[in-house]
Parts: sequence; C-alpha cells; structure tokens
Amino acid sequence: MSAAARGQVIVEFAVACSILLLMLFGVVDFSRALYAHASLTNAARNATRYAVVTATTPTDCSNPAIGTGPCETAIEAYIGKKLTALNGSKLTYKFTWEGADSTCTKTAAAGCYVRIELDYKLSFILVPLKAVKMKAVSQMVIVQ
Repeated sequence: MSAAARGQVIVEFAVACSILLLMLFGVVDFSRALYAHASLTNAARNATRYAVVTATTPTDCSNPAIGTGPCETAIEAYIGKKLTALNGSKLTYKFTWEGADSTCTKTAAAGCYVRIELDYKLSFILVPLKAVKMKAVSQMVIVQ
C-alpha cells in the first residue's frame, strides 16, 4: 500500500469516527433527556399523591390558622428526596389549591384539588444544543 493510500485511509477513518462519536454522544444525551422527563413526571405524580394523603392531617395545611404554606414546604422536601438524579437548582415548583369555594386556597379540605407543576431546565452536555424546558403537571382531588 502506498503512502498516499495510507493517508487516505487515515482521513476516511477520522471522518467516519467523528460522525459515529457524534451519534453516540447524541444517543447518550437524548437518553438523559428521556430519563429526566420520566423522573420529573413520576415526581409530580408522587408529590401530588403525597399532598392528597397528608393534606388533611391536623398538623398540616387543613388548619386555617396555619394555611397551605407548611404543606407546600413539606411537598418540596418530598420532591427533593425523589429527584436526587436531577439538579435541584434548575427545578421550579408551582402549587395550586383549588375547589368549589374560596376556602381551598387557604386550606386543604375534602373536595379541594391539589395541582403541582414542576418545571426543569435540562442542559445537554455532549451535544451542542440549547437547553430544553421540561414540564410535568399532576392534579388530584382530596377525598377525605
């Protein structure tokens, strides 16, 4: 094999290898994005279930004198425990307490709805793409 042919093989290998590596890095980053979305969705669902189950205990947000603030703090802590794989500084929460009457905004009683929205900004590491905003929403009614 001549020197020119060997040089051509090296150039072709470099081009093919760079394309394959870019594809591999893309698969890794998009897999991270899918994992983050699934984790975010599960955390929203589990946090809403946690809020519905614990909302009407006397020490929590069913007491009008206390309000929903301590309950929201407990839910944020619960979400933090569930989302250990994601960067907590890029996560934002929004809690909504709704119902047929206006008391649901201050207390969490039976018949009120709990709605939790989680927003997460995912930055790609290996692929040069813009950050992606992910959102997960879950809503349940307090039965008891």
